[in-house]
Amino acid sequence: MLDRELFSPNFHEVNKFRAINRVFFIPGLPVSFAATLFAGLLFPAFSLFAQVEVKNTRPNYTDRRDGGVSDRRTRFLWRKCVYGQSYRAGVCRGKGERVSYRQARRICRDSRFLNYRWRLPGAKEMEYIAEPELARPQSGRPALNSRYFQGSEPHSYWSRTVQRTMKGTQEPWVYSFKHAYRYVARRSERHLVRCVSDTWKARRKRPHTRARPSVPRRY
Repeated sequence: MLDRELFSPNFHEVNKFRAINRVFFIPGLPVSFAATLFAGLLFPAFSLFAQVEVKNTRPNYTDRRDGGVSDRRTRFLWRKCVYGQSYRAGVCRGKGERVSYRQARRICRDSRFLNYRWRLPGAKEMEYIAEPELARPQSGRPALNSRYFQGSEPHSYWSRTVQRTMKGTQEPWVYSFKHAYRYVARRSERHLVRCVSDTWKARRKRPHTRARPSVPRRY
């Protein structure tokens, strides 16, 4: 999985070069000049490499016109609408419904949309599709490409990524598309849901017996 954090400068490496300068510095002799020059040339070049890599790893979306948005770079299939909205005539209508973490996992797991297997996305996967430069918290514009994710609300969305807290509990991460950052939330909180599918996996097998008619679902 492509990860922007892999290209971030390492803070400890910077401190290492500072320590080298302090240890090998001799008054009157330019002993630390080589280490200083190496650090000065390495990290700007590394930052430039990071900017190029992040720019080239942006999603390559395709609107399927059926309520799904596929990313040809990662082969993920994203739901255009969030849970609670309905997809009609190419537009997501209505407002998203906030649910608990347990409900969010069940919603994606039980979804039959387009006959694919759906799941909650990971925190890094939502961070990958986020575009922080598009976020406008004052006007309510989320950090998402509005061309493919119309009607997306600038709120927090559940992820399947969990982290152990100081109390020893496993709490999930949520990603805020309003301010483009992630944080740990309690399972009892209520947030929005956007499911994702791994399109390279097999679709759900349709039963051979005729299923009983059920109540239509919005998601």
